[in-house]
Amino acid sequence: MGNVTSMDLRSRIVQAVEVEGMSRRGAAERFMVCPSTAIKLLKHKETTGGVAPKKIGGRLHNLEPHRDMLRAIVEETPDMTLERIANEVVRAAALRVGKSSVDRMLKHMGFRIKKKA
Repeated sequence: MGNVTSMDLRSRIVQAVEVEGMSRRGAAERFMVCPSTAIKLLKHKETTGGVAPKKIGGRLHNLEPHRDMLRAIVEETPDMTLERIANEVVRAAALRVGKSSVDRMLKHMGFRIKKKA
């Protein structure tokens, strides 16, 4: 198909279905993508109104409800390592959480924590 950008391809698939009346599977065959790609793309278009890809990453969901607890842990013992903070979260909130998740959340909250004792 030459040099086609991801957004261009997405737009062409949607146009084939919505404007030309082609089936999703037919559009997938025409543009040489998996049928599930065209099906998911059209569902995404129906849901969001656009064809731009979803944002990747950036999820802090499992620690967001525990923001106040994390802040208290860090403010009470500022020299605590990430590993100890993660262990404290596991103990206090009964969550399975790793050092990197704690680190991302703390950075999101504006804290910088040392990684080693």
